[in-house]
Amino acid sequence: MISALTRRPARGNLAMTGEITLRGRVLAIGGLKEKILAAVRAGIKTVIFPRTNEKDLQDLPDYVKDKVELVPVAHLDEVFAIVFKGASKSGKANKSRTVSSTRRSALGRVK
Repeated sequence: MISALTRRPARGNLAMTGEITLRGRVLAIGGLKEKILAAVRAGIKTVIFPRTNEKDLQDLPDYVKDKVELVPVAHLDEVFAIVFKGASKSGKANKSRTVSSTRRSALGRVK
């Protein structure tokens, strides 16, 4: 959704798991090992997960850790920096829709 609103393409080879609060904090989740294994099977190269789940990585086999980049985050701002890393601000978006300046400015309030 953020990609469409900002007209910036998101990287397509990553996945994220975690609970996001209204203030943008990324909270712990269950089943991290299983989610990472599924992501690797699906060809995902980067998995973003809650920093508070780092302890769960000890359950992950080394051969899996070697196949995927695991990025712990604590806040949604960190997620945006990763998702849009290297993405052009003039990325391709659906030309048939326009985003009002009011909706666009709402993105700046996410903290």
